[in-house]
Formats: sequence, structure tokens, C-alpha cells
Amino acid sequence: MEDLEEAIRVSRQAVELMPHDHPDLAGRLSNLGNRLGDRYERIGKIEDLEEAIRVSRQAVELTPHDHPDLAGRLSNLGNRLGDRYERIGKIEDLEEAIRVSRQAVELTPHNHPDLAGRLNNLGINLSYKYEYTGNIKELQKAIQVSRQTVKATPKDHPSFAIYLNNLGSKLTHRYECEGKIKDLEEAIQVSRQAVEATPKDHADRAGRLSNLGLKLLRRYECQGKTEDLEEAIRVSRQAVKLTPSHHSSLAIYLGNLGSSLKGRYERTGNMEDLEEALQVSRHAVDITPDYHLNRSKRLFILARQLASRYDRLGAIQDLNEGISLCRQTIEAVSKTNSEIAVYLSDLGAKLSRRYERIRNKDDLEEAILVSRQAIKLTSKDSPFVAMWLNNLGVELAMLYELTGKIKTLKRQSRCLATQSSSHLTIILLSQSTRLP
Repeated sequence: MEDLEEAIRVSRQAVELMPHDHPDLAGRLSNLGNRLGDRYERIGKIEDLEEAIRVSRQAVELTPHDHPDLAGRLSNLGNRLGDRYERIGKIEDLEEAIRVSRQAVELTPHNHPDLAGRLNNLGINLSYKYEYTGNIKELQKAIQVSRQTVKATPKDHPSFAIYLNNLGSKLTHRYECEGKIKDLEEAIQVSRQAVEATPKDHADRAGRLSNLGLKLLRRYECQGKTEDLEEAIRVSRQAVKLTPSHHSSLAIYLGNLGSSLKGRYERTGNMEDLEEALQVSRHAVDITPDYHLNRSKRLFILARQLASRYDRLGAIQDLNEGISLCRQTIEAVSKTNSEIAVYLSDLGAKLSRRYERIRNKDDLEEAILVSRQAIKLTSKDSPFVAMWLNNLGVELAMLYELTGKIKTLKRQSRCLATQSSSHLTIILLSQSTRLP
């Protein structure tokens, strides 16, 4: 760290001593931006990121359009803008990051040694766009760019494992969106290659093990093979064990381990697995800063695990905490986040359960309100619509039982009538059963 501090100090002096019209000023600004970006990645100070963006933008503006270093400076600016988007979630940063990253790729010759790295950066920003919008077209673009990245990289290149790992992550997203097992199989294959290509003492080995574990868990969920689940737990444990307590990715690895342990609990009913899943998921939440974009997902996972323990043991404090965490989840996400309908529906389910337990009308009325919001935010062809309409119908039926108002019963009937015949069958058969 002392070396980095000195590098920033001398880079800043080099900029300050350089005349404003000097042709080398852009290069000095770019160097300072890179060092500030490095320090931001180490200690997370937003001031470093803001300054890195400012000086990187100046470097780009001062670089002639035909200069051979323009592509690299555009790519650096795109990286920093992507970092700020990941930090505070402003879509304007992401749009600009994609634009300048694409410019960097277009300006880079096909035989240039840095082409793969610039393609990789563009692919990451396109993945962020998919996560923000839920638009599968953005994910298709990201996968295409990632394939180009791998293709442009020699197998003995030190970054080859990084690019394989990133491709695997994008293929997993597409599997989760479209359900095509071939995407998941390929994701596991390239993730294994990424682990094998990473030395055992390499700092990134933990991340690649964790990613492999998550993909094995997805295949277990699809095919039910115990060996996938056991391997997922094993490699996820390795990932956590290899990661220092202060590492910024520890929360990710803890979350993945927690999900795998929860999967084994659901298969075997072993309470030790559920307790450990809660422990590591709570640790993941505790070490995730309030501003972090993934905090909402970690809160949600912990809330779902608490609901499982409530179902098993019936402790009302688990349900109360789960409801509190769901509220925090919803407060932490943008109203345009593609996951918000899932979070609203889950909150409704938990409020409905608490109503059944303590008969507080406020819980039931809020459950109906948030269930309606979830349905309103969900497209009619979503596979979740039938489930959520069922939940709303059950809640309205409970309200009718409580109040005896016939208009409530009519609303329930309208919920049922909006479904196709196949969905209607599901709803009628489970009239008094809330779907998870």
C-alpha cells in the first residue's frame, strides 16, 4: 500500500508540474487516474473513484482522435464509470461506460494485444445493463462479446482464466433467464477450465471456485444430482477458506456457500445445514456496505432462510425479522429494478403468514397491497404471474372471511378469471395454500 500511495503522490506532482498545453499531459492524467482507481479497489473510498473519473475524462478530452493511446484511455474511463455505477447505481454512468468501452474496442486493431481486455470490459458493462433492465438482448450482446474475448486470448495468457470465468457467469445468467440446460453445461465447463487455469496460490482462485460452486448448485436444482450439490458445497467452502476477512468479495462467497447449504437442508432436512446457511448469510449481510448494489439480494436471501426456519420451528421472531429484512430489501432497490416484483411478492407472503399467526388485520391489508404491486409490475407472460395471482386470491379470501364484504370475494374471483385455464387449475387446487 505504501508503494501505491507514493505512486499517487508522484503522479499527482507530475500532473501539477505539467503545462496545460503540453502534449504529454493526457498521459500523465491517465496514469494518475489508473493509480487512483487502484486505490479505490483496495480501500473503497468514493473520493478516489470520483477523482479517477474526473482525471480520466480529462485525459480522453485532451487526446487527439488519431492518437494510438486514445482507445486505452477510453477503456480506462469506461472501467471507472462502471465502478461508479456498481457503487451508486446511476444508469447514466452505465450508459456512458458502455459507450466509451465500445469506442475503445472499435479503435483497437484486431491483432492488438489489448483487444481482449477491452472486449472484456465492454462485456462486463453490458452485463450490468442486462441486470439493470432484465432485457435479454443486452445479455445476448454480453455473451457475444465474451466469446470474442476468449477467442482473442491465447490459452497461456495470464488473463485467459478471467475471461473464461466471465463467460461462464454470463451463460449462467442466460440459463436462469431461458432455462436452456446447454447454457448451464457450457457454463460449468468453462468455469472448470477457469479454475484449472488458475494457480493454487493465485488471489483469484477463490472467486473462480465460488463461481463454479454456484453453477453446480444451479445444475443440482435442475437435475437433482446429489454429487453436484456436494461438490458445490465443497468448492464454496474452499473459496471462503481462501479469502481474507477484509476481502471485498468475501460476502459473495459466503452467500454462495449459504445457498448451497440451504439446498442440502431442503434435501435432507438437516437443521445443522440450515443453521450454518443462516450464519454465513448473516455474515455476508453484515460485511456488505449499505451503499452496495448487491446488499438487497443478500438481505432477501437471509429473509428466505429465516422463513425456512420459521416453517420448521415456528419461532415468531424469525418471521418478524424476515419481514423486516424484506422491507429493507425493497427500500434498497431502485423502483425500476427487475427483481422488485419478486421482493414485493415475498413480503406479501410473509405478511400473510404473520396474519395467520397473530390475526393482525394491518398485516393482511399490507399483504394485499404489496401483492397487487408485484402483479402490476410483472408482464402477463411471466411464469410468476399465476403464482402471485394465487397468493393475492388467498389473501383476498382471508380478508372476506374477516370482514364478510362481498366485494372482496368478487375481487378474488376476478383474480382467478384473469388466468388461462392451465393457471386456473393450479389456483383452484391450491385455494387455501400459499405458494412460496
